[in-house]
Amino acid sequence: NRLETKVQAWGNDRSFCDTLYVVKAATIDNESQILSYQASNHQVPVPKYFYMCLLAVKNGKYKAIGFWTEHVNQAEKYDYAHYAKSIKEIEQLTGIDFFCNLPDDIEQEVESSYNLSDWK
Repeated sequence: NRLETKVQAWGNDRSFCDTLYVVKAATIDNESQILSYQASNHQVPVPKYFYMCLLAVKNGKYKAIGFWTEHVNQAEKYDYAHYAKSIKEIEQLTGIDFFCNLPDDIEQEVESSYNLSDWK
């Protein structure tokens, strides 16, 4: 909830970005990414992990960050930075190519690393 609130604040702050692209989803691609099933017929998987990939654009400059969180039944007291990963790391965990419409040189640069101070 704290991370969601922070993402909404970033998206509404024009001094932070002109545009904020947000991809949010959960993992259910294979059994190792499924925590359990809600229906006895195994048709409703409960994801083990959730992730967010963010791409901010300000005056033609890009920055990106990813977040990977485990689905747990207790409140975590970590700052959102604890869950931060590069977009490339999230791509490796999910098998999804995020922000593939960017020019290759920009995509490579923004997906390979992140700077937490850019996201404070």
